[in-house]
Amino acid sequence: MATSLPTTIQPIIGMSRSYKGRIIDNDFGNGYTQRITDGINALQREIGLSWIGSITNIKELTDHFEEREYGTKSFTWTPPNETISRKWTCNEWSISNNSDDIQTLTANFVMRYDL
Repeated sequence: MATSLPTTIQPIIGMSRSYKGRIIDNDFGNGYTQRITDGINALQREIGLSWIGSITNIKELTDHFEEREYGTKSFTWTPPNETISRKWTCNEWSISNNSDDIQTLTANFVMRYDL
């Protein structure tokens, strides 16, 4: 069962989004090809996000990612400027220290269609 992403701090503006359609491409030769979508959920979607916050706030987020077993279990989250909550996984993140008590967390979310 998916849990919700902690909302103690919100991601900073400037997130990156990437979309990639999964297709099957059959080449028949002489310039003829046929393309079809690969499955009913053929859109792969990723979002790169960053948060700036206290060590405690950043630890809350990293604890959440670790509790989701490094991307094997999904969580629900609604991206900024969207109204639909979707399932995501996160198996890649990094932390940098800005000062003694402020950190920046950068993470990559992948949208999932699983149950």
